Amino acid sequence: MTLEHDPTTPRRTANLRLRAPNATVAAQAFWPAAVWPTLAVAFGLPDRDAARLCVDAAVAVLAAEPARDADAYAALAWAADNLPDLSAHGPLLLVGMGGGAGRARAAAATAARNGWPALRHLFVVEPEFDPPGLSKSAPLVRRIGEGPIPTTAIIPGPDEVSELVTAIDRVLPNRA
Repeated sequence: MTLEHDPTTPRRTANLRLRAPNATVAAQAFWPAAVWPTLAVAFGLPDRDAARLCVDAAVAVLAAEPARDADAYAALAWAADNLPDLSAHGPLLLVGMGGGAGRARAAAATAARNGWPALRHLFVVEPEFDPPGLSKSAPLVRRIGEGPIPTTAIIPGPDEVSELVTAIDRVLPNRA
């Protein structure tokens, strides 16, 4: 018996160019085997990590590297406008890693101010997040706020993608 698809890689991938206010934003899209998965828009996530997040968390991932906060919001809005074309559904998840964490926070704040697009959850992986009294044996994942958009911060460690998958599993427990 042979498999038609390697389950450790995304089912489909695509390179995209998204329109932003004063530029275009290069993006890569990754789809898992799941039908109509939730879409995670990710900033600052390398392609290999985006592909792994897609497979391990069973979410579609649109990974982009916006140069400005306005471009990050434009990429997020584009994703929301094009959910059917992306064979995905919302509300969206928003992920920011490293330098992309600030872009994700800015895009989430703009979405909250505008009342659109609807975001299910914001996940940020950033070294600046270092709450006082955090022990070295404490888990890396911290839920830091409900606010207009629930947010989970993840302290960088040896395997941030596994921590992201665990955090997404907590937010989306009943997906295939």
